[in-house]
Amino acid sequence: MKHAITYRLSRAPLVSVADKRIVTESYKHKQRTAPFHVLFYILEGQFPIIEDGEEYILNEGTLFFLKAGVEHWGGHYIPAGTTFIFMHFFLEDVSMEEVGEEEIPQNEFMPYITFHKNRIKRRNFRETIVTLPKRIDNLQGSDLEHKLLQLAAFYNSGDAFRMLRINGMFSDILADCIQLKFKSDITTAELRIQEIISYLQAHREEPFRSQEIEQHMGLSYKYMEESFKKKVGLTIQQYHTAIRIQEAERLLSTTQDSISEISEKLGYQDPLYFSNVFKKATGVSPRNYRKNIETIIIE
Repeated sequence: MKHAITYRLSRAPLVSVADKRIVTESYKHKQRTAPFHVLFYILEGQFPIIEDGEEYILNEGTLFFLKAGVEHWGGHYIPAGTTFIFMHFFLEDVSMEEVGEEEIPQNEFMPYITFHKNRIKRRNFRETIVTLPKRIDNLQGSDLEHKLLQLAAFYNSGDAFRMLRINGMFSDILADCIQLKFKSDITTAELRIQEIISYLQAHREEPFRSQEIEQHMGLSYKYMEESFKKKVGLTIQQYHTAIRIQEAERLLSTTQDSISEISEKLGYQDPLYFSNVFKKATGVSPRNYRKNIETIIIE
């Protein structure tokens, strides 16, 4: 989407203004290039605006983001009686020049997949890239509308600590926007990958069986493997092994179960084989892993 706001998860938004306005006399939005992003939400009426030559008509229930540094103006008059919420906020935008077109698909946030992929690959979330939707329609009466009204009211309240809480409230609003975007944009292939991951999580205490996954999904394992590896970066079996090792790490650090007991809980009948798989994945044996955990806790 043209002039969509893209940012890293490591960056937090900073709200400078949040308010609600009722248009008492018809007017055109003035021409300007703002140093901050703007969120508009139309409660009643209509709000026409042009951004970089492209006209948008915002109707009741429409949420819209204007990008900082992009010229915008009103091509038509905003009718009297139009009521809207607006929020000015700062959020460091990730430019294509900074990231590169090839990096964005690799680091772009995907619901469910990103969290587990980063944990499995032991990657830092800081490089994950999120893109806000340009607009969302038909939000009348929604929880998101309620949150926008609540934030605008809280910004104008006399609460002495409101600036400590407003940015957290706004981050929650952005998360809702991104969630709505993915609900409308998610592909069948991505839904299928999520279902495979859910299946693997539910069967992490069992040996890997490709035939059972085929039966559960009703699809060829070879076909699923190709799309899964392309999106996640691991084969389905590698992913299953990784989540078993994650569970082993949790049990080693939070229980007194013996290594043999943990091996059995995770479906490994041979503790020596389990130890070899664990060491290959983590670089240390289960015994040394537990020893290091205990040392950290004592220190």
